[in-house]
Amino acid sequence: MLVGSLAITLNLMSVALLAFFIGVVVLSVSAPLCFSKLSHFTFRIRKLALWLLATGPWWIGAICVAIFWPRLEGGMSASWIANFAHWHHADLFTFTSWHGLTLLVCSLILTWMLVVIAIQSRKKSLSMDNLLELCDTNEMPNHNSHQVYSLQLTIPTAFTSGLLSPKVYLTTALQKQVDQQELDIIIQHELAHVRAYDPLFKMIFALFCRFYPKSVNNILMQHYSLLTEQMADHAVTHFHDSLDVAQTLINVAKLQQKLPINCDGMQLSYFANEQISQRVYRLVSPLEKTPVLALVVAIAAFIGAPLFAVSTVDSFHHFIETFFTH
Repeated sequence: MLVGSLAITLNLMSVALLAFFIGVVVLSVSAPLCFSKLSHFTFRIRKLALWLLATGPWWIGAICVAIFWPRLEGGMSASWIANFAHWHHADLFTFTSWHGLTLLVCSLILTWMLVVIAIQSRKKSLSMDNLLELCDTNEMPNHNSHQVYSLQLTIPTAFTSGLLSPKVYLTTALQKQVDQQELDIIIQHELAHVRAYDPLFKMIFALFCRFYPKSVNNILMQHYSLLTEQMADHAVTHFHDSLDVAQTLINVAKLQQKLPINCDGMQLSYFANEQISQRVYRLVSPLEKTPVLALVVAIAAFIGAPLFAVSTVDSFHHFIETFFTH
């Protein structure tokens, strides 16, 4: 048994893990309601909402620890804190208790998940490296500073690959089947991904989403992929008419109907890979601002989630103690 500051730290870690678990459950249940309203938000608000959802369990755990910590040290005794935080005997920690078991099991699970993610990411990276090595790759003229490359492939596609130094790749098959204006639209779209470092942030976003159930994880990734594509589409409208951009999306989508490439790679951003109808609709009918009511509801939901998690930590804690030794 441990007593004192170390025991408090380990108990707080168990609080964080418990709050993390509660956050995953709460957000998994409430996420479908959020998804149905995302289309009413502007790009900036949607991006913030998706990142808050993806990282939600982590900041819920952090908020719970931040709330409990001053009470444990005697630095805060406000009554409203006491109404939520009912943690007892925090200065005692036993490795054979459910606290110790929770820390051990969760540490093993987290380590295993990180190893699996690292292996999968490495495999995808090697696959892309092998593809680029096997194909004849040439830097396209007039785009030297942006690193736009022509890829000798019979598949009509364009994509952005790379984390810290992303590059744009357009296959020769695609270049032969589009006119000059469409080609420039495609290049400007991919350069928008480069400037935003979308492959890097898409991979980070995917890492956070892996802690959700598979169904929620897939929906989160679909919404984030759609958002990055729509933001890149919007960036192109500074150089071309939105109707021309929409028509190019439709034309390239027709060319890619039988595309035998997995377009869901977490380190890639493809042009015209999915959800074309929604992207075309947003180009034709851009959203100028987020409705106030939708914004208020979203803010209330994000404030309520950590408070609910904090209020249930102690109840769930004592529920566990009815079956396990503390």
